[in-house]
Amino acid sequence: MMPSRFDGLKGQLLDGTQVQFKSTKLGKFLCAENGGGATLVANRDQPSDWETFRLWRISDKKFNLRVFNKQFVGLQGQGTVVAVSGNPSASETFDIIRKPDNPNRVRFQSSNGMFLQAKSLTEVTADYTGGSSWDDNDPSIFEMNITFVLQGEYQITNAYGPSAAPKHLRDHWNNYITEKDFEFMAANSLTAVRIPVGWWIAYDPAPPVPFVGGSLNALDNAFTWAAKHGMKVIVDLHAAPGSQNGQFHSASRDGFLEWGDSYIEETVKVIDFLAARYGNHPALVAIELMNEPLAPGVTYEDLTKYYQLGYEAVRSHTSNAYVIMSNRLGPADSQELLQFVRGLSRVVIDLHYYNLFDPMFQQWSLQQNIDYIYNERASDLSNVTPANGSLSFVGESYHVVRKQQEHV
Repeated sequence: MMPSRFDGLKGQLLDGTQVQFKSTKLGKFLCAENGGGATLVANRDQPSDWETFRLWRISDKKFNLRVFNKQFVGLQGQGTVVAVSGNPSASETFDIIRKPDNPNRVRFQSSNGMFLQAKSLTEVTADYTGGSSWDDNDPSIFEMNITFVLQGEYQITNAYGPSAAPKHLRDHWNNYITEKDFEFMAANSLTAVRIPVGWWIAYDPAPPVPFVGGSLNALDNAFTWAAKHGMKVIVDLHAAPGSQNGQFHSASRDGFLEWGDSYIEETVKVIDFLAARYGNHPALVAIELMNEPLAPGVTYEDLTKYYQLGYEAVRSHTSNAYVIMSNRLGPADSQELLQFVRGLSRVVIDLHYYNLFDPMFQQWSLQQNIDYIYNERASDLSNVTPANGSLSFVGESYHVVRKQQEHV
């Protein structure tokens, strides 16, 4: 098994890590009152959303802390601690100092050189001059509880930094998938591959920090190998600017979905770049405009506005490639794009089916799972593939296979 690129980062706090902090002196959790837009307090017995902070990593010790409503914790006045800023600056940057023999016991040193303290249940300030004791009675000591960790390309590149990250990513690109994999796929009757890319590929070889160059060369290689072995390529914009679903695979920094109208123009530029580069390549079969936009964060209006512009960008470079439009995940109608795509040429609607994560399927036999796919899933697909309408495509599908049935 290939070692994880995160092996060298064990024990470090990465971007998007969700953490809760309990004052050892008060026995209460830090809370961004109202989820943000107000002061910090330390009066909660049980942690929930308002008591959970998302880290933005500046270095291995310096961090910004983002709260539920997307503001950043920072200083106001002579030491009042608030969560009101939409953009972090020096006053929203803290050193998280971890106890050497117990790294989940921490204190925060603010930009004024003072330490953050839970002075009372309703007063959290950054004016404590201590910082040498780790005793429970020290008001600057907090127990840190990590509740969620993101492990995506943003986390890798920002944690390793500009010196080490390029080597880690290029080693991965050079060794994880090679021409031998294309030889194997072709020999086993596979005809196409769907290749995920991030928006920063359009800025290669010098993409915005913290991403590193090299992904474009890897994609070029894939096209060369596909053509050589008689295969086709689907280029899939898996990570859109701002993140269209908040998942690690969309290169979210902290798990928040940010993509929307303000990102449409930038996203279309990425599609235009890909279509211009590969539109006439013999191996190109399709360009997928976006992977797994998530409802309701991504609105139908924003998505269809983008899909129209993205479709036009592809068509300006090729009339033959299919344009794949992913359905929204979440509380959205699987047929919501049918009317929109009517009249567009060579359009495909992408649906993703995940049986793996529903306990119901784990209780079923292998044959029951197969029957469900042939019956229920087939029916679902027929509903989005009307006569004389768009085609459908299952870009991702995960199913349950029990160990005792793996020989089937």
